[in-house]
This record gives sequence, structure tokens and C-alpha cells, in this order.
Amino acid sequence: FSVIINSYATGDVFGDDAVGGLVGENINSDITESYATGDVFGDDGVSGLVGLNIDSEITNSYATGDVFGDDDFIGGLVGYNIDSEITESYATGDVFGTDRYIGGLVGFNEFSVIINSYATGDVFGSRFVGGLVGINSGNIINSYALGNVIGDTEVGGFIGYNFDGEISNNYSIGTVSGDTDVGGFIGYDEDESDFTNNYWNVETSGFD
Repeated sequence: FSVIINSYATGDVFGDDAVGGLVGENINSDITESYATGDVFGDDGVSGLVGLNIDSEITNSYATGDVFGDDDFIGGLVGYNIDSEITESYATGDVFGTDRYIGGLVGFNEFSVIINSYATGDVFGSRFVGGLVGINSGNIINSYALGNVIGDTEVGGFIGYNFDGEISNNYSIGTVSGDTDVGGFIGYDEDESDFTNNYWNVETSGFD
């Protein structure tokens, strides 16, 4: 187990898989009060702060760079978040993906928790594209997404595709556009989650 505290990176980052502005793979390691400001370019598991985050906590941290990914798991803060927790953290960069699991904050949030966090950048992808999270199977509480979201299928202002978890006290306000399974808040939901006090702007999103 290790800890990263009060650390930062400012340069642009180029790589293939598991590419992050601060850390590529973060496994059983907590990151606190740290940030990255550079743009990040890669293929799979690409993000502004941490490419792949497993069994770890990210707290009071942020990323401001734009993120460019040519494959899956692309996020403004974390590309692939597994069995982890993100708290009081944010991403402000735009996120550009060409395939699946593209999110303004997290590409794929799997069995993980996101609390008091947000994304403000625009998000572009193909499938499972969301203003905050591309695809979700975890808990998301007191969080929001402000950016516009553009994709093909399973496209949502907050979550692109949701299949489990507690979704409470969240909102999104961006414009949402896509072809199939598109929604102002969630593109497609498997009806396995508990929803409480969530909302989206029907005028800006274009969806009631």
C-alpha cells in the first residue's frame, strides 16, 4: 500500500494503455490533494489524472487537461475506476474518445463510489458516453456534470449506461445528442439502481 499526497504534474502525456496525467496505473494506493494540468493522449484507459484506478481512494484532487483516447475507458479524471472511491474531486478538460466508456469524470465506474465530485468539460464518444460517467455499476452521490455530451448510442448528460448502484442528489445541464438510447440524465438504465433527487435541465439537454 502506498500514498500520493500534495503532488502534481504539468506536462502533456503520451502513451498507449493505462495513461494518466499523474499516474498510469494506481493499484491499492490513495491519492490526496494532487492534480495534473497537461493534456493526455493514449489508446485504452486514458485520463487526466489516473488511467487505471483499482482498490484506491482519490480525494481532493483534480485534472484540467483535455483527454484524447483512441479506444475504451476514457475519462477526464479516471479512465477505469474499479472497487475504488473518488471524493471531492473534479475534471474540467474536454474528453475525446472514439469508442466505448467515455465520461467527463470517469469512463467506467465499476463497483466504485463517487461522492461530491464533478466534471465540466464536453464529452465526445461512440457508445456508453456520459457527462460524468460513461458506464456505471457503483454509487454516485452529490455530484454533477456541466458539459455537452455527443455520442452514437447509450448517451446521457450524466451517465451513458447505468446497470447498478445508488444514484442520489446529482444533476446535469449540458446539451445531449446521439442516435439510440439517449437521455438528458441517463442514456440507458437496466432498472437495477435506486434513484433519489436527481435532475437535469430539460431545455438545454433537449430531453424531458
